[in-house]
Amino acid sequence: MDALTLKGSDLTSFDIRFDEMSLTQLTKAGKQQHVMELVTAGVLNPQMDRDLIIRMLELGITDELYDGLEIDVQQALNENAKWTKGELDTITRDFFNHEVHVAQHNKFRKGDEYTQLPPEAQMLIDMHVQEHMEYIMQAMMPAPGTPTAAPGEESGMDVNRVMGSLTPEEQDYLNQNPQLLEQMGGQANGVV
Repeated sequence: MDALTLKGSDLTSFDIRFDEMSLTQLTKAGKQQHVMELVTAGVLNPQMDRDLIIRMLELGITDELYDGLEIDVQQALNENAKWTKGELDTITRDFFNHEVHVAQHNKFRKGDEYTQLPPEAQMLIDMHVQEHMEYIMQAMMPAPGTPTAAPGEESGMDVNRVMGSLTPEEQDYLNQNPQLLEQMGGQANGVV
């Protein structure tokens, strides 16, 4: 898919430039420290840039895990590419990695290609992202028949714990859709 979007006219220069502080010049420990400094400084977001951080840290992740992440990212990127061509018939399936899809689709929605789409197309894309969010919320709900509290304790979920584990996009979605939170047994008032 990536090769289809590249044209020879996109290549404008063959200049090679070296930075004074290139990551390739650092030891492995130096690279890892530099990445952690970027996370601490807020340049890299651990939730949004998780795959990039994992690659940069060189943690020795197995090929199977890395390939799984790449498949999920590529699947979401393919949907984004379809949308730019006006193909809006994407389907959200239960076995997708919904967190990866939301992250990639939100990157797309922040770009010019999205803003240049007609409002109807933007609305369909927004609804697609909401479907992924609903799968994420469903996964957080206890299974039917599972006790949520011990006898004598207040039932329902710990909203603060759940909200604290969500990305900002997921929190915004829940705040905009308090009925989901109520369905999960929490209180919609005073949530993040």
